[in-house]
Amino acid sequence: MANAVNLDTAKRVDITCRKGDTFLLNLDTTSASGSALNLTNYTFKMEVRTSDESTGGEADSDVILTTADDDNSSSKQITIPTKDANGNLTFQVSATNMSGVSSGLYVYDIQATVGGVVTTWLYGTFKINEDVSI
Repeated sequence: MANAVNLDTAKRVDITCRKGDTFLLNLDTTSASGSALNLTNYTFKMEVRTSDESTGGEADSDVILTTADDDNSSSKQITIPTKDANGNLTFQVSATNMSGVSSGLYVYDIQATVGGVVTTWLYGTFKINEDVSI
């Protein structure tokens, strides 16, 4: 019998992007067998926060960017324009919204929900570099 079980399957992927540029994160997902993962029944959440010890809540001032549709600030909006049966998943932030975010080092994660099961897929740092022409 095993002495420990690690249920944390999230992968660390650090992201660097530029203030004022359109943010596009394209992911090609596959199942454990290597075939494309059908994402049509999944819902996704991505949040960028000032710290991983934030107090929670989508309207929280620690939230820099979010997919949460109940956030009253559309300037923080991350959209998901692609989520298909071929495993393609895209997270996008408009250039206008990215120009309103302060450059700096943040944290993020991406959670997937299917059949009531929530799993964090990716997490890491989210670095926003300053831009000259915004």
